[in-house]
Amino acid sequence: GSNAVIRYFLVTNGTSAAMTGMPDTNSPVYTGPLTINSTVQVRARAFPTQANYFPGPPHNETYFKLGADLAGFSSDLPVVVFHDLGQGAVAATADQFMTMQVFDTQYGRAALTNPPDLAVQGTFHRRGQTTFWNPKPNLRVETQDEFGDTLDVPLGGFPADNDWVFYGIDCFDKVLM
Repeated sequence: GSNAVIRYFLVTNGTSAAMTGMPDTNSPVYTGPLTINSTVQVRARAFPTQANYFPGPPHNETYFKLGADLAGFSSDLPVVVFHDLGQGAVAATADQFMTMQVFDTQYGRAALTNPPDLAVQGTFHRRGQTTFWNPKPNLRVETQDEFGDTLDVPLGGFPADNDWVFYGIDCFDKVLM
């Protein structure tokens, strides 16, 4: 017999994305493949069947459903995809749960049908002053682990960190190349 069972929790919207949403002894037992037909985060954790043992570390995996119009999309620049699981516009100042996938150009072009080079969860919100309400928001992003604690990840060739700024260039700051 097995000495552990895997229990899981499906994150399908902003409410279920609360960082405290972790599989526990009341969560469904994984017995076979899950059917995934929309954007979802699967949170799983092994629980021992013997007394006096702690559960294993949690593991989260997010699956993004691509629109049919994106299946053939590719870019010679890296692509970052944020998903807030239906929470609407990016929050003004409160931290809002998000998942992020980064598709790099290691094979010449970034394509959303490739496996992501980085998949991580965390929080984001708008940032800036003069540019605060621009249609393309500047973002403050914090990457986090399964417990909601900060998680350092490398991004865009920069050393690993957990606080990132995604800055949309505007009419005040021109890029000089």
